[in-house]
Amino acid sequence: MNGSTSTLSAARLRCEALTNPLAVAHPRPRLSWIVQSDERNQRQTAYQILAASSPDLLAQNHGNLWDSGKVLSDETINIEYNGRSLLPSQRCWWKVRVWNGADQVSDWSETAVFAQALSPTDWQSEWIGFDQTRDLELPPAPFDGAHWIWLGGDKASQSAGIFVGTLTLPDDAVVADSQMAIAVSGRYRFFWGMEQYVVSDDEMASWKRPYIRHMNERLHPGDNHFLLVAEQAGDLPPALLFKITVQTEDGQTFTLVSDETWQANDDIPSPLPANGDGWPPEIWYTPQRSQAWPACQIVADYGAAPWGIIYGAANFLPPPAYLRGSFTLTKPVRQATLYATAFGAYDLHLNGERVNHSYFDPGWTDYNIRLYYRAFDVSSMLQVGKNALGTVLGDGWYSGYIGWYHGRDTYGKQPRFRGQIHVDYEDGSTEIIGTSATWKAAIGPIKEADMLMGEVYDARDELTGWHTPAYDDANWQPVNTGAELSPVLQPHPGPPVVALKDEVFTPRTISEPQPGVYIFDLGQNVAGIVRLKLRDTAAGQTITIRHGERLRSDGTLYTKNLRTARATDTYICRGAAEEIWSPRFTFHGFQYVEVTGLTTPPTPETVTGIPLSTDTSRAGSFTCSDELANKLARNVYWSQRSNYLEVVTDCPQRDERMGWGDSAWTFIGAGALRADVQGLYTKWMVDWDDAQYP
Repeated sequence: MNGSTSTLSAARLRCEALTNPLAVAHPRPRLSWIVQSDERNQRQTAYQILAASSPDLLAQNHGNLWDSGKVLSDETINIEYNGRSLLPSQRCWWKVRVWNGADQVSDWSETAVFAQALSPTDWQSEWIGFDQTRDLELPPAPFDGAHWIWLGGDKASQSAGIFVGTLTLPDDAVVADSQMAIAVSGRYRFFWGMEQYVVSDDEMASWKRPYIRHMNERLHPGDNHFLLVAEQAGDLPPALLFKITVQTEDGQTFTLVSDETWQANDDIPSPLPANGDGWPPEIWYTPQRSQAWPACQIVADYGAAPWGIIYGAANFLPPPAYLRGSFTLTKPVRQATLYATAFGAYDLHLNGERVNHSYFDPGWTDYNIRLYYRAFDVSSMLQVGKNALGTVLGDGWYSGYIGWYHGRDTYGKQPRFRGQIHVDYEDGSTEIIGTSATWKAAIGPIKEADMLMGEVYDARDELTGWHTPAYDDANWQPVNTGAELSPVLQPHPGPPVVALKDEVFTPRTISEPQPGVYIFDLGQNVAGIVRLKLRDTAAGQTITIRHGERLRSDGTLYTKNLRTARATDTYICRGAAEEIWSPRFTFHGFQYVEVTGLTTPPTPETVTGIPLSTDTSRAGSFTCSDELANKLARNVYWSQRSNYLEVVTDCPQRDERMGWGDSAWTFIGAGALRADVQGLYTKWMVDWDDAQYP
């Protein structure tokens, strides 16, 4: 062998396409690296991998777990670990060196590490949450003036029917706002423009849980037809309740309520099909055909027995729960790993420091089938004596609003957190410290937090020091335990969602299209959040932040394309010389940011755009002498960044943000060129498999 040192070297070591993952599910995980050189025309002809049970042994070039020897190969991707079997949670440190075409060997690479996943029996902690966050006092639903109606005449005894009401808007109407509310004594389907818009089961359709949403983007001048197919369920009389109120930009108000002006027909299958497949409304309904239908009858006025007053709001947004537990360590720690998962999304804190700087952990899955967890090295964060572990638990994708049906609680209703620290002491002993019924819970400064709707933060209610050992939690409440689902627990196979701190955006321009309404143009459409920086605030001062992708002709923010996504964050000041804040449990698609509530004109540092994206590192780039082509390449890059967010989405702004496969399939070639997508797509293909019907 030629003993001279090669200018070729191995870098960017990865295991299962991740950098230093502390929980991998494969017993023989796949290792990868890249080769780099300052010289041209270099290539790898061989490699050697060393793996050891401690970094000290590896530093001595002692591969007590695996020494591959010199392997004649130019492969650098997905080399299977072929060393000694590893125990659950065991760490393995490894490094690699390579030979070039002249048979010159490189120096050893930097050290990397990976660890095996937990076994099912290693999970010894409990699921915890705080269900009081769901017990909100909701206002009366907006049904005043409406009536409970049903089929009239000799059809009154039928258990199912088609109902249609019509609201006529002026030819020049421009909708400023609207609110629609539906309640039915049973199951129903709501159709808009021949499109099935809401499919409700018995529980969702309960009159105790009305469907309330804005319809701004759907309404138009002329006749607006509201079509419902309803079926009685339970012991209540068959009845339907409806109201929509529309405000136009010229100050007029238009209302449609359920009453005897509605028309109905009973010529539909009963019971209703379990889903809408093969059930297009044009088979049994057109506006012209419904004109001949009989009028409905009023069953009861709103508020009458047995229904009474119904309570509900357009957006049910319970506050995240703050959860904390304390524990005592009596001897020095050699190594510690924190494993954390949730039905929902969490932020982790240990002894006053944030553990996860990523967003929306542990990610989005089909929670009925599998749930991911992440592992964090907390060795340096623990201390001999008292310690405190805390988490903020939000709805996330589990029980927050997702999809365009304006539905929430898609997977479950009660977010839960589960975490445990595996401690290896210097003396060789071990201990597992996990969440349990001894933990406590409270509501903090985050009053609302939702992926689509946004976040409300009241800085006056900050729980200062809540995640430190010295904090007094005597007034906190007991946690709730147990979980609604019991999926398989596995380590997340992909990278997390992170803030792209090196690619933030400051405003190109700041305008004031209306008094006190400031528009910040960031110059780039992104998916992410805003960092707000305020000076000399007053306690209770409310700053409202709205997000949009374009402006209207008068320079104000255009939000109609957002549909039901509120995309609004609110910060209530504590009153200080300087306040800096960003939301943690939401993201928006935007180029323009509208800020109201300021008492002095803003500066460019008032708003900074922080892009969020799955942590797919750059793999390639494109540039040429044609600036138009370069601009197209930048647009492709930011489209990718904005839609590679835990899954490959169709859009980051409106009430959809779903993982549609056609968009991703079309884009995969460009996506793989620009970024390392292996981990993201590995995870997403599992999602596809879980989502398939039999």
